[in-house]
Parts: sequence; structure tokens; C-alpha cells
Amino acid sequence: PVLLGLKVLLLVRLARCKHLDIPLANRLPVELDRLLKVLLDSQVHIRLSRRPSILTLAQDDTARLDACVGEEGLDVLLGRRVGEAPQADDGSGGAVRRAAAAAAASASLLLVAKVMGKAGSVLTITVPATTANLACGFDAFGAAFELRMALRSSPAPPGSRATRFSYTGEGAAQAPTGEDNLIWRSALACARMHAPGRDLPKLLISVHNPVPFGRGLGSSATAIIAGVMLANEQLGLGLTHGQLLDAALEMENHPDNLAPALYGGAVASGVGDDGRSMVRPFGINRQIKAVVLIPEFEVETEKARQVLPTAYSRADAVYNVQRVGLLPLALSSRTLDVRLVRECMKDRLHQQYRAPLIPGLVECLDLPNTSSNPNLIATALSGAGPTILSLGTGDLRKIGSLMSDCMASKGVKSRILVLPFAHTGATARWSMW
Repeated sequence: PVLLGLKVLLLVRLARCKHLDIPLANRLPVELDRLLKVLLDSQVHIRLSRRPSILTLAQDDTARLDACVGEEGLDVLLGRRVGEAPQADDGSGGAVRRAAAAAAASASLLLVAKVMGKAGSVLTITVPATTANLACGFDAFGAAFELRMALRSSPAPPGSRATRFSYTGEGAAQAPTGEDNLIWRSALACARMHAPGRDLPKLLISVHNPVPFGRGLGSSATAIIAGVMLANEQLGLGLTHGQLLDAALEMENHPDNLAPALYGGAVASGVGDDGRSMVRPFGINRQIKAVVLIPEFEVETEKARQVLPTAYSRADAVYNVQRVGLLPLALSSRTLDVRLVRECMKDRLHQQYRAPLIPGLVECLDLPNTSSNPNLIATALSGAGPTILSLGTGDLRKIGSLMSDCMASKGVKSRILVLPFAHTGATARWSMW
């Protein structure tokens, strides 16, 4: 059993397949089908420690085989149902023999999975949209929304010379479909940084994107994070979030959008003198929800930066520093202090200078003072704009209607989205189909 266990561990390390789901079906090779039936008939359940399964084989909701790599090594558990405690040894050595049989079977299973995975594995990556700055936290604060871009990649046909993209959703007609795509360029940047000399495989990649381009909801950040995640998974690099973010900074040196897209939740971020990222998450009181107003025009980030002054007064700098120090504490407090959050969600560094680019922004920013809606907490420009973010409680669509009226008074059409904050960042999952 010990020797078999070591062989299994070695095979798992070599296979490097993650989150590979293989349904039990007639289309599988006969040998694999027989092996699975033997395992399921013997009621063996194999699971390795800590990580989610890299391999799941199931006949129904209660009979399946899970195998994955754990940080501490290999665990073999025996049970009649998924999640049931392992059977105790009755003294006859039956449990040991079953464990040995399970280890041998799992070794064969992982070899088959490796071959099948190389031939047709599919990778799905999701990345949440983001809002940056949160008013006072210019180029420092950001938060993620449950509005996710989804990327699905599979191996390109033999002989393919280039990776190809297809798009649905927002910006489908604008997004490049070749290797000049921002996702692919970001993947290549990650590979150059963390795996020099190694080539990414040629892929067919389909993207569904609900995040509007050029609207201040982190559309470029979702693409960049998807790219570094793609390189990490396809090359089996095992990078940390910090290493992934460092690679993403090669494409865009502003972590306030990139960090929440990768980590999820709300984050404070920056770039150290050594060029490496610095990130710390903070919470948002669950009473606080978000509604965004998306005008029907774009604002280029570069243009939105060009209107900013090259120097600020000490008074304006201190004004923002005070609020930056308090805002994460105010947002994460279990007891919601609306007055404190509202006061901290003010700014003197960027919003007033960008107002001429965004008709209706001044009126929206003043809504917490002029509106009688008790659920409205604060408003802010989302990223470089033109999207406007409102935080509130209760019926957020009424808050959205107030913002829409401000924009309509300036002749601007817009749409409203009520978005929960995303507590999970970018995800990656492997499957066979």
C-alpha cells in the first residue's frame, strides 16, 4: 500500500490536471468505464487533502470518485457514500487491502485522465467587473461586482498556427479575434515573467462579456486578469495571487481595478518601490448594496487622466488622506454609520476635474445632499467614468431612477444595474467538455 500510494502521488504531480470533471457515460473508453464500475461497485471513495477535487467521476449524487492533490500529500478515504466517514478496519486487514486497491485504481485513473485531458480538456475562467477609486481612494481602492466575464478555452485543431477568439455580449464587434487580443497579450506577458522560454499552446477561446467597454467598470482589468489566469492554468505554473497581479501590472500599472478583479471583495492596493504589488482586502457591511448608472457614451481612460492637474494643494491632499484612512473602517464596520460613510465618500483629487467630460455627474454626486431618499448613502464616479456608482440600502432601483433623472436632464440616455458585491474573485475550472 505504501509503494502504491507513492506511485499515485507521483502520477498526480505529473498529471497536473485540475478540476477535471469526467461523467460516467458510454462515450468513455471501455477500460475507463470498467475501472469506474469496479470502483463504484466496491463503494470506494478516494479524496486527497485540502484542495478541491481535480477529478470527479459520478453515476449519481451519492456515488462518485473524487481525486485531487493536497498540500500535505495523499489521503485515501473509504466510504459508502460521498462525504461519509471512512470505514474502520475490522482487524482482518480488509480496510488496508481496500486502500491498496483504491490506490492502484486511482493511479490508473489519473493516467487515463492525463491522456484524455491533454487531448480535449476545457478551461473555464470567470472574472468579475470592478469599480475603482470609491471616491477618495484615487488609484488605491476598488471593489468587485457579481457581473462576470466568462472565458472558455479548448485546444486548437492540430496544425493551427494561432489562437483564435470569438465573442458574445458587450463589445463583441469591437474585440480583436486574433493574438492581438488583450487577453492573449496578457497571457504572454505572464508567461514571459514566470515561465521564460515556455510557449503557450494554441487555443480556441470563446468569451462572453457582460462588462461594457470604456465605461469605468474594469473591462480592461477583466481581460488582463483572464489572461494571466489563462497562462497560469495552461502552463501549470501554480502562481500566487501576488505573482499573478505582478504579471498583470506589466499590462496596466494601476492595481485599483486589477486587484479586486483577481481577489474579489473590496481591496486597498498599490505598487511598491520595487514594482511589486501591495494588496490588502477589507470588508463591506452586508447592508450596503450597489447600483450603477451606465451612460450611453464612453470616456477613454487616457483622456480622463489628461484632465487631472499635475499638482494639488496641501489642503486637498490632506482632505483625501483623512477620508482614505477612515473609509475601509467605515465600510467594514458591523454597525453601519451612514453619515461617516457618506463623508468619507467625498473627493478633491479627480471627480471635479472629470465632471466636464460627464454631463450629469455633478448633479449625481450631490444627490446624497439634495435627495429625500433615506436609503441613499453616497455616490461616486466609478473608475475614470462615465459610470456612476451609488451605495445604498433598501430599494436601490429608486436610487437608480434618481440618477437616471439627473442624466436625462442633461439629454443623456443611460441604464441602471443593481449589482451585488462579489466576495469571490477570478475563478478557473477544468472540465472534459
